[in-house]
Amino acid sequence: MNNIPEHLMAQAETRKYGHREVKTIPVAGMNRKEVMALVNCPRTTAWKAVKRGFYILDYCKKTVIPGWFDPEEAYRMAWWLFNKKFRGRVPEWAESADMVQDGVTRLIELAGHPRIKVPGFAFRVISTAMVGYLRRNRRQEHEDESRIDSPMNRVPESWKHGAVSEGCQHCAPSPNTWHCKHAATEAMCRVIEAKGIAPMDLAA
Repeated sequence: MNNIPEHLMAQAETRKYGHREVKTIPVAGMNRKEVMALVNCPRTTAWKAVKRGFYILDYCKKTVIPGWFDPEEAYRMAWWLFNKKFRGRVPEWAESADMVQDGVTRLIELAGHPRIKVPGFAFRVISTAMVGYLRRNRRQEHEDESRIDSPMNRVPESWKHGAVSEGCQHCAPSPNTWHCKHAATEAMCRVIEAKGIAPMDLAA
């Protein structure tokens, strides 16, 4: 658990936080930097831990409460919720079957929850799982788009090869090099001169 010292682990206690029980260690009297060094956590996590006086172990770990649940009923509820709340409102890359599967999986993981029979609880579990699917895949989708639509991918191959031949070995992955800009400027000037217009005339 983040290589936390044994003397702090010995002080770990279980308490209720929100709707679940979590294991915590005290960090009262520590500042943000000390907590970051102690548990190797992000700055925001350390700040929240200092504010409440304790650090939550495995905060992002999913709560799983095994129990019996009818799979057919779970799929029926998930598809109803998807059609009611998400159909026609999600990005093109979102797969409806994957969203439903995430919702059903999460519902089965919490099948033993004491509130599973409370009206609306199962639907909130499914909805939260579907929203989580969109958030996870949205980040991945944006990363893929940034690689595909990067400025260097729009530069003609002849410019890339010309720049590398001039000694820029790292030009291909980085469009912000002097050689790439110089090659692009030369190509533009050649096109302008081919039309009978001197580049300096345009600058005048």
